[in-house]
Amino acid sequence: MRFIGQMLYGIQAAQDVKLSQIGRELCEPIPIGKVENRLSRNLAREGMAEVLHDCILDHLLPEFPLCRRIHVIADFLPRGSH
Repeated sequence: MRFIGQMLYGIQAAQDVKLSQIGRELCEPIPIGKVENRLSRNLAREGMAEVLHDCILDHLLPEFPLCRRIHVIADFLPRGSH
């Protein structure tokens, strides 16, 4: 899926999860606002956040054992939710 590839690339290249930063790394020949809107719209699709989350864990963190992955995920959760 093109969206997943773009998100993974953008996160890795930008070292950031903000859509504006991801969009800039994609270097598309359209205004950054339109890129952000497209990324946002795709991310809002039912189940897409979970798919992207799983792809990130599978492709960017393969060297971490499961217990380490849980700690990494917990670091991103709001305080009091874990």
